Amino acid sequence: MSSTPLAPLSAHDEGKLRSLGIPLCAHVQACLDCPNPCADDADGDRPDYLSPNLLRLWAKQDIDLSPEPLLTIAHPTPFRSHVLISTEGRKDWDREISDRKGSLAQTFEKFAERDKELDSLAQTFEKVAVQDKELDQAQQQQQQQQQKELPEGIWNNTDTEPPTRVLYQNSSHHSTSSHNTNEADEPNHTILLFPHFQLVTNVPAPTPDGANEEVIRAVWDTYFRGGLSGGGEEEEEELKRRWRLEVIRKQGVRRWVLPYRAVVLLCSHKKRDARCSIAAALLSSALRSHAEEAGWTVDERNSESSLVGHDSSPLDSWGALPAEGEGKEVKWRRMAARGEGPDDDGGEGTLGIFHISHIGGHKYSGNVIVYFPTGAGVWYGRVSPVRDTKAVFEKTIRQGIIIPEFLRAGINLVRETAPSSANGSGSSGEAGAQQEQQAGTGTIVSGTRDQLLRQDVPRRSLVQW
Repeated sequence: MSSTPLAPLSAHDEGKLRSLGIPLCAHVQACLDCPNPCADDADGDRPDYLSPNLLRLWAKQDIDLSPEPLLTIAHPTPFRSHVLISTEGRKDWDREISDRKGSLAQTFEKFAERDKELDSLAQTFEKVAVQDKELDQAQQQQQQQQQKELPEGIWNNTDTEPPTRVLYQNSSHHSTSSHNTNEADEPNHTILLFPHFQLVTNVPAPTPDGANEEVIRAVWDTYFRGGLSGGGEEEEEELKRRWRLEVIRKQGVRRWVLPYRAVVLLCSHKKRDARCSIAAALLSSALRSHAEEAGWTVDERNSESSLVGHDSSPLDSWGALPAEGEGKEVKWRRMAARGEGPDDDGGEGTLGIFHISHIGGHKYSGNVIVYFPTGAGVWYGRVSPVRDTKAVFEKTIRQGIIIPEFLRAGINLVRETAPSSANGSGSSGEAGAQQEQQAGTGTIVSGTRDQLLRQDVPRRSLVQW
């Protein structure tokens, strides 16, 4: 245990989360519950999987351990989608990823700036449109009240008024596409999309003549922005939607459910700050070791996705989604949560670990993001590669329980109950029958304020449906 205790959530925020049935486990308790706890940061003994050279560098880093809760001082601006661009194994990038000429990040930056104007127009249009539509006022008021009950830094992107921001970053994962429609000697991009837990393949890089921009924009608007109105009349917006889908089909862009039980993202952007780069290298080694010890497979290339998300994969293959709509998405995501991927060998499933560009808050290293097939996600900070990785793996990744001292943000922690399915509840592997029974017996994850604040509201982990 560290000689400097980590700051807990404020009593106000912790009370809100617990009242909504979000399971929390204090850092001290998580370490006590661990069968083989990690060494204290100050201890001399170190496991073999941690590089001595990196440990010496890590010991010299200045990490902010001030008494303020991370959720209070370090939460990101809420976003609708988290988009990760394949960069073929790179773990460091230009200081500003959008500065690289001809990059997908540069094009995304242009779209994001343009969207600020579109969103302003859309808000004006929707205020007028609401007057002419019969809305489910009870549902709308319920969701608005629920969002008010959530602490700042915790949000749902399925509400009636979700965030519009698209957060985009570079990632170390490899593309699964074999096509090349750009000047670089690299395949078209593969996008990891969260919290949707999807793979979007065959997205072209920009070209100097702008030939690919309409395809990229169609993907951005359809999948990343989720069909947000551009502020036009209803008939005009419908024509635009159909046109985008046709562009996507002609390009051969396809979507898949990611075949992982969970995906871990580690900030490793050295050109922004060395702290995250050092932490990411140590964290990935430690989490790999813990996962493999538990019988999981670890994928740091996106190799598992290449079994499904390939240009030549049949339309009815594992995880395949239609160009529009859900298809069998719930089925595939439930299977992923149980560890039943496309190459199911009866094991515990696969953990994806990828390095990403700057997410902010380097002084709170190590920064760890975890997304789940259920659509939930957590952002952690102040995770020590030496002391905390076992607790993060056991409590959060494996069991879906939040360690509040690490919490920087939470996405879809309060979720609507998914329809019952013959494929089971989607509870992950050894999380087991107990969770499946809980998930199928009226677990309340949305409702009126009185319902949500009931003392008998069951806790619902991030791996439960």
